[in-house]
Amino acid sequence: MTDLSMPGEDGVWLAEQLRAQDERLPIIAVSGYTRIFGDRLKVTRFTRILQKPIDPWQLVAAVAAVAA
Repeated sequence: MTDLSMPGEDGVWLAEQLRAQDERLPIIAVSGYTRIFGDRLKVTRFTRILQKPIDPWQLVAAVAAVAA
């Protein structure tokens, strides 16, 4: 799980690095700024993308879905 907006490199960059190591790795992105990342989100193939503010049950469901 990663936030999209972080100091230095962003969550899209992190996801690309992780995918290079293991294509099957589930990655959940969270952000209040998903529109800013636009097409980069589609190319990166996040397993789930959650928009902030996140409902706690939505987070539980997303983690459970990728852990299954």
